[in-house]
Amino acid sequence: MKPILTWILIANTEKAKIFEHRGPGSGLTLLTEIDNPAPVKSFDDQQGRSFDSFGSHRHKMEPPLETANPFFGEIANRLRKDLEKGRFERLVLCAGPHNLGFLRQQMDGALQKAVIAEMTKNLVNTPEPSLASHFEDVLPV
Repeated sequence: MKPILTWILIANTEKAKIFEHRGPGSGLTLLTEIDNPAPVKSFDDQQGRSFDSFGSHRHKMEPPLETANPFFGEIANRLRKDLEKGRFERLVLCAGPHNLGFLRQQMDGALQKAVIAEMTKNLVNTPEPSLASHFEDVLPV
């Protein structure tokens, strides 16, 4: 029986990693890393804070919404081509909340249909041996 190929995209504004999962007990295999040629720190990567205009309260700052679009457009195009070539059947997205939103905006209908789960976590710098434990609720790793 042919295994169902699931790809896991883990991304932030600086880097994206694509892992493959071939079924129960197979674990995760790193396929590729994509570096952003012009990385921009976003809200998900480093949360800025500002003082209140009156008093000692601090507030989180929002990033400009257009900062991550080019990189996530490149990732979505690459995934779209790989899906069309049959390199994977299902997709799991893992990125911070804002970056996940940027990625969703760039995805077409076929790619959106391939998504089986989304995680709002920035796991790009997580060591590979401990990554599988983050996906146990989504995939039988």
